[in-house]
Amino acid sequence: MKNYFFGSVIYPNAVSFADEFLQSLNLQTFKEFTLLLINDGVDEPALIELINNYNIQYEIISYPNNFTPAELRINLLREAKLRSAEYLILGDIDDTFSTNRVEESITALELNNQLGFVYNKLLLMNGKSAMPKLRSETKDVECILEYNYLGLSNTAINMGCMADHFIDSFQECKSQVFDWYLFTRLLLNGAEGKMVPEATTFYRLYGENYAGIPAMTDNMIDKEINVKLEQYKLMSKYNDNYKILLNRYKNKEYDINKGKEKYFWWNLTKMKNE
Repeated sequence: MKNYFFGSVIYPNAVSFADEFLQSLNLQTFKEFTLLLINDGVDEPALIELINNYNIQYEIISYPNNFTPAELRINLLREAKLRSAEYLILGDIDDTFSTNRVEESITALELNNQLGFVYNKLLLMNGKSAMPKLRSETKDVECILEYNYLGLSNTAINMGCMADHFIDSFQECKSQVFDWYLFTRLLLNGAEGKMVPEATTFYRLYGENYAGIPAMTDNMIDKEINVKLEQYKLMSKYNDNYKILLNRYKNKEYDINKGKEKYFWWNLTKMKNE
């Protein structure tokens, strides 16, 4: 039997959303997976009691509440690798999912075992689109060079492209946007991705959500620039295009993307045309 895991991180401020998350997993059309839950400081007996209300196989790995968000996600990848996971479907504890998300993700990965990852569309909880139509394929970093649509709640990874030393190298990342870092590294390492058009992640916007749908404000633009500088600095040693981006953003050689009604993550700004 193959090892399929659904991975997430739970933390005290998101406990109130856990019931909806678990209901969503309980309703999946394909049920032969294990929930791999990294516990960041939540009372474990209470968590076990909650999960036992559902017909879900699960493992909880508890950590003291002193890890960064990036470290917790790296540990999630490590724990999945230690368990010889074939595929790891990722989902944030504050989101929910279409009932076919696990099945569609696994089917797409099984049909093409050369894929590094798959991804699905994002809708807000009210059913409205969170992003424009996503690319059907993601084959190189140019696709997510200045913005991102590959998150830790709408992707599934073929763990065959995640060697132990590769996961260990992620320790360099202290960024709040580990998802952008992770999928950039995968693409730079030769992995390719494909969209799963029939599956959906329902994306919750609230105060804890670092990558929301941004308003065109000075604060949001400053936040984006800081995120981009951090991302480009990390990536500069892997690809020279990021050195160019880093220098140009440092020198404020960017334009503001005005007049957009829908956003990818981190596309309030774009590099000036030469």
